[in-house]
Amino acid sequence: QTNRLTPVQITSGTKFTKISGGLDFNVAIDEEGNLWSWGWNGNGQLGDGTQTNRLTPAQITSGTKFIQITTGNVHSLAIDEEGNLWSWGNNSWGQLGNGTQNGRLTPVQIASGTKFTKISAQHDHSLAIDIDGNLWSWGENRDGQIGDGTEKARLTPVQIAKGIKFKQISAATYSGFAIDSEGNLWAWGNNYSGLLGDGTKIDRLKPVRIAKGIKFIQLSVEYFHGLAVDEEGNLWAWGNNSNGQLGDGTTIEKTIPTKVIF
Repeated sequence: QTNRLTPVQITSGTKFTKISGGLDFNVAIDEEGNLWSWGWNGNGQLGDGTQTNRLTPAQITSGTKFIQITTGNVHSLAIDEEGNLWSWGNNSWGQLGNGTQNGRLTPVQIASGTKFTKISAQHDHSLAIDIDGNLWSWGENRDGQIGDGTEKARLTPVQIAKGIKFKQISAATYSGFAIDSEGNLWAWGNNYSGLLGDGTKIDRLKPVRIAKGIKFIQLSVEYFHGLAVDEEGNLWAWGNNSNGQLGDGTTIEKTIPTKVIF
């Protein structure tokens, strides 16, 4: 349990394609589609059937091949090669989407019948996009982070922003973000420090379009600040900036996406 100040190779000989880090734990997919996990396991977030911490990566699945992985604080989600959605770990707010608030120590398939292509988990809620581009959300909702117009926790995935097709998602701690098929950026949930990028600090219970006129291709939102890349390769940032995390040379928060000039 010694800290490392420089990168150290682990699991020599195994080749990986996807990784995701949660709160003191990690999950990965190897080149054959197997799931691996290590770190803290107090809520079963490693998915190995125990609550025992792991100091080295351990394979936790066999037979099912996975292509996508994401981690919240203490829960995990994965998509297998057939588009099925799986979840495990803490479930205090229904963030596993299995219709209960009971945690799971091993991956369990949810939302049977719907095929998914993208997932994003953060803190106590989860987001997903299905093969038709529909946006789904579930879990904790006290700040409107589900985006269904309520502040009621959802124990199973609910479709939001119906009629709009999406291609990218990013769940923040108490908020959600998505890019639709035309490159428009949408945000909802908690708006501390202007995180939603709509020019206000008002929480939004449904997705609102922000940065109109700009077409985006990638985004990443973490805690109370956001980043996005437009179709021309420009970098945009917004939200809390107390430690210079927006990269604009200041420590001033931004309530709308602002182009970062190097």
